[in-house]
Amino acid sequence: VFMQNGMLAPYLKEKGLENATQVLVYFAVAKLGDDPTDGVTDMNPEGLTAAHGKWAEAAAERFKNKGLSCKVLDKKAFDAAMFEKLIWISSFMLVGARHPGASVGDVEKNYTGEVSNLMTELADAVSKFEGVEFGPQLPERLCAYARSVAHFPTAVKEFEWRNGYFNELSKEAYKNGETEDPCATHSGYLAELGIGKIIPFPFKGYKEYITEEEMQQQDEILTKFQIKRDEENEKRMKRKQEMEEKRKQERERAESVRKEKQLHEEQGTKARQLEMAKTAAEEETKRSRRQAGTSG
Repeated sequence: VFMQNGMLAPYLKEKGLENATQVLVYFAVAKLGDDPTDGVTDMNPEGLTAAHGKWAEAAAERFKNKGLSCKVLDKKAFDAAMFEKLIWISSFMLVGARHPGASVGDVEKNYTGEVSNLMTELADAVSKFEGVEFGPQLPERLCAYARSVAHFPTAVKEFEWRNGYFNELSKEAYKNGETEDPCATHSGYLAELGIGKIIPFPFKGYKEYITEEEMQQQDEILTKFQIKRDEENEKRMKRKQEMEEKRKQERERAESVRKEKQLHEEQGTKARQLEMAKTAAEEETKRSRRQAGTSG
């Protein structure tokens, strides 16, 4: 059972674990020793924590035994819920980082428009690239969750599993020749904070933070990255060919040793057969002589 607070799908796919049970955690523990705050909001009084997969029912039962809500969802509903949580944590943590010292509650209360616009942008990107359909009032529902964990601090961390997903969407869009960043505001905020890969889209969301020279430098970095990746692929292919040639030579040596051993055994068998025939002939000669002597 994989419990998550971010994007695990690429990792699970890489490990061949796409069908593993997943639990989307919507309860928070501010610090060690604190009781968990359940993800129950005024817009989702049934709770937001969800599970999907073979052991989903068992996981949900364990949470409920500890007074925490957990609903069991099918794959489509779980994916939508998972992306909503990813959007929530990526947006609130990033906006909070732009306003040092801000808690989740501060972001929800004082920077509502900023975080709502960012969540809407990221939801649109997910719908475009993943085909996920979200329910109505997504920003409002996620802000309601923020109010339930208002005391929680903000910080951009676990980048690969959170904001890194949206940064990759921007990078792939650029590499694929698209003319607009699907996560322009998100990318601009990352650039402002110096986090993640700065993608040189020459339009909104970047001009405020990145000079033309920096865009050119980043473009060169991406080009070198592609060249380096091609070189690494070439090296891997060469190593693979070398390994295959080595295994072929080892098979040939083993076959040669086997044949030599077989030949040696056959020669030994032939020699023993000749020796036995010679001995039998000598015995026959002796027997014949004895018989001849007896007859005389």
